[in-house]
Amino acid sequence: SLAAAIHSMNKRCSKVAIASMHSEPSITSVLNLWHSDGIETVTVQPMLLFGGRTLARVQAMIESSSMTNIRLAPVLSEHEGFAPFIADCLRQES
Repeated sequence: SLAAAIHSMNKRCSKVAIASMHSEPSITSVLNLWHSDGIETVTVQPMLLFGGRTLARVQAMIESSSMTNIRLAPVLSEHEGFAPFIADCLRQES
């Protein structure tokens, strides 16, 4: 339900990709595909990420893509409204 709720909030985006670091996504591949489709501006917003190696890996994948207009937004889990959002999703599940 969390992915569905986040997806519903992304209606203003022309394309949305949700991936899990555990499944070893290639942000670079998605960005290059979108670049070849003519998309010029992308915002990458991690949902649950910790600083350090993991965030640096995301930044490295962004930098190795063929796109140049990419914004790395703050991690959603650091937003003050994230915990209440998750709690609401969990309440709806029970």
